[in-house]
Amino acid sequence: MAVNRAHVSAVTVPPGSGAPAALAPPPAAGSARLQLLGFDLATAFYESPLGIVMLDRDGRWQEVNPAWCAILGRPRTALLGRHFNDLTHPDDLAIGLEMVATLEDGASSVQCEKRYLTADAGVVHVAESITASRDARGRIVRYVAHIRDETARIRAEQELAESARLFREVLENVALAALNMDANGTVTYCNPELCRLVGWPAEELLGRDWFEICVPADEGEARALHGEGIATGRIERHHEGHILTRGGERRTMRWSHTLVTNPAGRPVGTASIGEDITEKMAAQRALAHRATHDPLTGLANRTLMDERLAQAVADRERPVAVILCDLDGFKKV
Repeated sequence: MAVNRAHVSAVTVPPGSGAPAALAPPPAAGSARLQLLGFDLATAFYESPLGIVMLDRDGRWQEVNPAWCAILGRPRTALLGRHFNDLTHPDDLAIGLEMVATLEDGASSVQCEKRYLTADAGVVHVAESITASRDARGRIVRYVAHIRDETARIRAEQELAESARLFREVLENVALAALNMDANGTVTYCNPELCRLVGWPAEELLGRDWFEICVPADEGEARALHGEGIATGRIERHHEGHILTRGGERRTMRWSHTLVTNPAGRPVGTASIGEDITEKMAAQRALAHRATHDPLTGLANRTLMDERLAQAVADRERPVAVILCDLDGFKKV
């Protein structure tokens, strides 16, 4: 599986610059402070949750801590004396060599992301920081690396990216309109079906004000409802409204809305799925008309007359008179 890794980054301390003023001078040999510091470093080495390794100038592990053994799933004896690239993922071999070359060029430390191979033939993703230890002449005598296991994070990111890809693929092919807007009503995503309905290509919709170009002017409350939902965190989940196509045609949409929030939980936009029900509404109106009108003349039929008569009779404040007329020979017409 491919990994999106950062380039090797380096930190360089100019020769002769000395240690930062904020740091205390190194302890004298044999001092109590040195003994205490040595004890603290040994404790940190063996108990650190980070992998810590020491390598010789050739890149072979001289010492490894328990955390690094656990990360690789290998005992200490199986690691000592081995070159770090022996267990590096084949696609990442150049990364370690680039890190060493950068340190040899004078950098004091380098960082990168790479992969190693575990004992069970698996792959572990790590973030690695290597520091060069130099002698009085500035020559490298060994390397010390601190290694953090990033496998869970990387896999979670990959799963999230795959989930997003699949979801977008569905939206790109579904026969429903998909629309994302930010808090101001600016279009941040539109799928092909929405573009087909409104007659605008995606590149001309993205970054534009949805309410300004695709909502009829007489439905100004739509913008107000959007703003209210962002401000209060409560939005009307389902509603029917109209859109205006590029050619000026009004179409009826049935929308389902979801608030989009940032990591802090604050609403920052909406995601909407819409169904074009223009033809469906027209068919329902036509069906209702046929149920109450004569198909030949278009005049109201007995069903509609009975309905209107019942409504009129129910109004006790208004007198009602009914006149029945019969046309002789009407059926012949």
